[in-house]
Amino acid sequence: MSAEAIERVMHDYVEALNSRGDLTMYFTDDATFTTMETGEVTRGREACVASIAYLHHQVFEGRVVTRHIVVGDAVAVLEATLDGTHVGAMGDLQPTGRHVNLPYCVVYDFDGDRIRAARGYLSFADLMRQLMGDNQPTASAAQG
Repeated sequence: MSAEAIERVMHDYVEALNSRGDLTMYFTDDATFTTMETGEVTRGREACVASIAYLHHQVFEGRVVTRHIVVGDAVAVLEATLDGTHVGAMGDLQPTGRHVNLPYCVVYDFDGDRIRAARGYLSFADLMRQLMGDNQPTASAAQG
């Protein structure tokens, strides 16, 4: 699949995520999503989609704001922010109603026109600072 085609898939995927569309068509059956800070791995198309939708639409009522999409041979990198409001429980933390603007990056490996693996990089420390009342990103996140 060409880099241009992968870029189109990425734009369509972000649009579907923001519009609460069906994300299953973007993942292979055996897809994985790894949260790099914790090492937690989600396995399988349905589980990956459920995890992503849960974060973006149940824990946060938010949208992905794309900063950059960089593509190569069977790979794409999304640099973005999650812009939203904390509306759902996250572990023991009950909804705060606070606005977050969380910078993050995800690296996607493709198998044809579908995502086979995704690795998410974000700062949970920055997220917790924003949820606990300091909405300013850390210096390192702001420099990005």
